[in-house]
Amino acid sequence: MPMRKVINVIFLIIPFVVFSQKLDDKSIYGKILNHFNEYRYDDIYDMYGDGMQNQLRREDSGNFFRALKNNYGNALAVNVVDDDTRRSKVIVNFQKDDFLMDVGVDDSLKISVLTLEPIENEGIPESLTEIHNMGIPFEGEWFVLWGGDTMEENYHRIEKSQQYAYDFIKLDAINRSFTGTGSSNGDYYCWGKKIFSPCDGEVVFAMDGIYDNEPGKVNPAFLLGNCVVIKTYGGTYLIFAHLKENSVAVKAGDPVKKGGILGLCGNSGNSTEPHLHIHAQDSRDFNYSRGVKIYFENIYVNGSFEEKYSPVKFQRVGGLNIRVD
Repeated sequence: MPMRKVINVIFLIIPFVVFSQKLDDKSIYGKILNHFNEYRYDDIYDMYGDGMQNQLRREDSGNFFRALKNNYGNALAVNVVDDDTRRSKVIVNFQKDDFLMDVGVDDSLKISVLTLEPIENEGIPESLTEIHNMGIPFEGEWFVLWGGDTMEENYHRIEKSQQYAYDFIKLDAINRSFTGTGSSNGDYYCWGKKIFSPCDGEVVFAMDGIYDNEPGKVNPAFLLGNCVVIKTYGGTYLIFAHLKENSVAVKAGDPVKKGGILGLCGNSGNSTEPHLHIHAQDSRDFNYSRGVKIYFENIYVNGSFEEKYSPVKFQRVGGLNIRVD
């Protein structure tokens, strides 16, 4: 998005001056962005307070900034929206796009809040910012490993098309995702579990035949791995990724019904352990689409029933059986 367009949008909603400046090491956001430009992701993590470090592992923080760099390049400059000694909001001009950064510090001047939100595209129909009445795409209770509206809850936020994505796994009573050593895919509780369509629609893309990774390894050549893309009748596209090799049960052009089997949970593509990745986007193009927030219907969240809900990280969720096979 051109910078002039971004500034015009801000002026419409914020009654104070936004000004552009180069990065420096005097401000908290300047320090973060300079560390980012110099690949010093551990130095950013060391700036976090205890609360942030308890929520976000060093590895996950590094992966977030590494993916941000790969997708959007270096930070070039900032446009200050609001700035004081404890909390700042700035628009960051990366090489390929602009993000709103919100950063706050605690009494020890350690980072207590840090979010990076993509600047919203203009002209997106309101009907495609959310999708409702989705069924839970699995049986039993699963765990939200990543999901929510903030970076701490959801590292997918760096990708516009995946900004509301979910990663689901299964846990046992002591919060482990596997039995035994976890060195084999079969050790993981969600491995091979059936994945269902959460709605009616049409399959527009399906991929199978990609090998499943050994736990701890990834396959960067095929990021989605074995996957299914469904176009809903409302025009939203649902992506199911990392399915098990030779388990995809549909092909492009197939109509699907809510509860129909799509495949089995696997560990293919950019995945270090068996899990289900699902997200919705407003077009078929992964490079230029915008993420759509998913609301599930008739969902149990930590044991409580919700008629409509969009779960977040660390919640246990399940739904009514919707399978039709």
